Amino acid sequence: IKSTAYDRINSKEPKARLLAIQTLSLTDPDPTTEKLIKSAFATTEGPTRGYLVYTMKALKIGNLKSYLQPLLTDPICGSIAFAALLESPTAEDRACAESSYSSANEVPKSALNAYLQSKNPEHVRKFLILVRDRKVPANYQASPLMYPLLCSPEMRAQLCDTISKTHNRQIVPSLMFGLPTKKDSTTLDLLRRLAVDPDPEIKKTALQLLN
Repeated sequence: IKSTAYDRINSKEPKARLLAIQTLSLTDPDPTTEKLIKSAFATTEGPTRGYLVYTMKALKIGNLKSYLQPLLTDPICGSIAFAALLESPTAEDRACAESSYSSANEVPKSALNAYLQSKNPEHVRKFLILVRDRKVPANYQASPLMYPLLCSPEMRAQLCDTISKTHNRQIVPSLMFGLPTKKDSTTLDLLRRLAVDPDPEIKKTALQLLN
């Protein structure tokens, strides 16, 4: 499969090229694949670039800053470029992703989603810290049940801490559904406090979960 994709990744036929890129995203990473993906990126324009960036992310390719930093503000590829940098094994790439929002008034939705959707526990933990400490878009919501890692026991203390301390109160009701169904004393204490919260949606959700 790889050899066929290698042959077609520089094809002049757009469909063949796209299929080759999509195929490589499902394979195991290796130096030859990384080299070909980066080479194709340098000679590709238009929507196909997005598929190349997705493949960089899927294969956790490193040393991407020079390729992807210019795309971080792109309305089409910006989100996937951020995610690819975040999942990179190269520290400079991850720092590049973080620096893209460090001085912003609020953390953009694309960055929040990249942390939340990651399979890296430290990135999910970072999502909770950002929601706790930074301003997020007013309409931003999370759906914990879609992300098992967010609901996992290892995240429970951080999740409770974020729910308790965040000033982004609009996100609290959705985060509360990430709390365990079998509630320990810490979770029960948190829900009891939230059951008298002045925000009606938070109060309603807390009472629902207590019952």
